[in-house]
Amino acid sequence: MVSMVLGRFREVLSPLSLKVGKALGRCGISPNILTLLGVLVALATIPSGIIGFYWLIPILISISAVLDWLDGAVARATSRTSVLGAFVDSVGDRISDTSYLIAFNYLGINTYLILIAIPTSLLVSYVRCRAESLGVRLEGVGVLERGERVLMMAVLAAVTLAVGVSVGEYLLLLTVLLNILTMMQRVIHVIKVLRCG
Repeated sequence: MVSMVLGRFREVLSPLSLKVGKALGRCGISPNILTLLGVLVALATIPSGIIGFYWLIPILISISAVLDWLDGAVARATSRTSVLGAFVDSVGDRISDTSYLIAFNYLGINTYLILIAIPTSLLVSYVRCRAESLGVRLEGVGVLERGERVLMMAVLAAVTLAVGVSVGEYLLLLTVLLNILTMMQRVIHVIKVLRCG
C-alpha cells in the first residue's frame, strides 16, 4: 500500500524533479555534492541524539532524504549520471540508513531491535545491488524500497517523540518485518528470472 502511494507520488513529482534538477544544475551544483551533503546531514542525527537535541533527528532525516532525492534529480536533468556517481550514491545511502537507525537509540528505542533493523535494511539493498550486477533489474520489486523505508524512519522518529517509545518500537518492528518480506520477494524474483534466462 505504502509502495503504491509513493509510486504515484513519484510520478507526480517527476516533472517537478526535472525542473528542480535543471535549475540546480545551472547553478553549478553537482549530484555528488548533494550526495555528500545528504550523508553529512544523516550522520548529524547521531551527535544530535548524543547532545540531547532529539527533536532534530526527524528533521535531519527528512532533510537528508530530500538531498538524496535532489542528487538523482540533478543527475537525470543534466545527464550527469555515471557509474562513479551511482557507486557514491549507493554507499552514501547505506551510511545514511545506518546513521538513522543508530540515532534511534538516543530516542529510547530498544538497542536489540536496532541491531536487527540495521542488517535487514542493508540486506534489502545488497540483494538489489547483487541482482543488478547479474543483469536482473529490481526497481519496483518488493513492498519496501528505500524511499518507503526512509519515510517510515522519519515518521518513526517523529512519532516516538510525539507519542512514545513503545509506538516507535512497534513501527521499527514493522519496518524489520517489511524488510525481510522485501528481501524474500526480491530473492524469489531473481531466482525466477535467472532460471528462465
